[in-house]
Amino acid sequence: MNNAIMVMRMELAKEQKAYTENKIKAVRLLRELLEYANPYFGDDIFMLKADEIVSAAKDLKDVKDKLTANADKIKQLMKDLGE
Repeated sequence: MNNAIMVMRMELAKEQKAYTENKIKAVRLLRELLEYANPYFGDDIFMLKADEIVSAAKDLKDVKDKLTANADKIKQLMKDLGE
C-alpha cells in the first residue's frame, strides 16, 4: 500500500475517533443543560441556574464547532481515499 494512503487512513481513523469523543461530550453537555433547566419548571425562580446554563451552552457550542470540523475533515479524507 502506498505510504501516502496509509498516512491518510491513519488521519481518517484519528478524525473518526475525535468525532466520536466530541459526540459523547455533546451528549453529556446536553444532559447537563437539562439538569440545570429542570428545577426551573417549578415556581421558584431562584432555582434557575442561569450562569451554569450559559457556561454549558458555550461549551456545547465549542463542541459543535469541533464536530463540524471533524465531519468536514472525515468527508474530505474519505473523498480523497475514494471511499
